[in-house]
This record gives sequence, C-alpha cells and structure tokens, in this order.
Amino acid sequence: MTELRCSHSATLLTDGSVLVAGGQRSLNGTVTLDEALASAEVYDPTTKAWAPVVSLSVARTLHSASLFPDGSMLVAAARPTRGPPRRHRA
Repeated sequence: MTELRCSHSATLLTDGSVLVAGGQRSLNGTVTLDEALASAEVYDPTTKAWAPVVSLSVARTLHSASLFPDGSMLVAAARPTRGPPRRHRA
C-alpha cells in the first residue's frame, strides 16, 4: 500500500484485484483522527503491486463500498472528516 491507512474500504474487483479507498491516515500504526483520506489505490495480486487510481470526490472514513455487476461502484456513508462521530435519527 502506498499510503498507510485504516478504517478504509477494500473491495474485490471482478479481475481479482482489490480497490482500497478512503480511510484515515495512519503513521507508523498511529491513527491521525483528523485526516480522512480521499485517495484510492488498487492492489494487483499477479504483480503484487499497488497503483494509485482516481480519488474519491470527498474524503471518507468508516464508509461502505458496493460493486455493481457493470463494474461501477458506490461509496456511501461515512464518519465526518473532522471531529467525533455524529449520530443521526432515522
């Protein structure tokens, strides 16, 4: 992984690669809570290499990612990028 992170999503893609998106910056295993990430990268198991891809439009952490049959993805929900988690009533 080119950027250490935690609380990210990891999605298995149809070609066997893994898309990792968002999360929080992690420096030497220490979480930096105020730094949510918008960056994304793909791991290719055949080459055992990471490659950056287009970033999310908004930095997200503690989100979910869903892969659709046509190959598109939805990344939704998240903890706010700064401050404590917010609770919403339905």
